[in-house]
Amino acid sequence: ADETAGQPAKIYLLIFKRPAGQLDVPGVKSKISRAYRLGDTERKPLKISRNEGTLSVDLADIEPDPIATVICLERDTD
Repeated sequence: ADETAGQPAKIYLLIFKRPAGQLDVPGVKSKISRAYRLGDTERKPLKISRNEGTLSVDLADIEPDPIATVICLERDTD
C-alpha cells in the first residue's frame, strides 16, 4: 500500500535573503491549499494569494531564520 496516498504533495521554498512583507513566486500553476513555515510545530497557516501566474506568501507574521526560512506549500494532488 502507498503510505502517501491521500496526503497533499509538498513544495518547499528556501529563503536565504528574505523580502520585506511577502514572497512572490512566479510560475506556480498548482492549486496551493496551505502554506506554513517549516519548523512551526503548530503549522500556523500563512496568508497566500494569487495574481495571474504569481503566488504570493505573506511573511509578515513570522520571525526570520538567521540562516534560511523554509516555507512549505501543500498542493492538491487532484
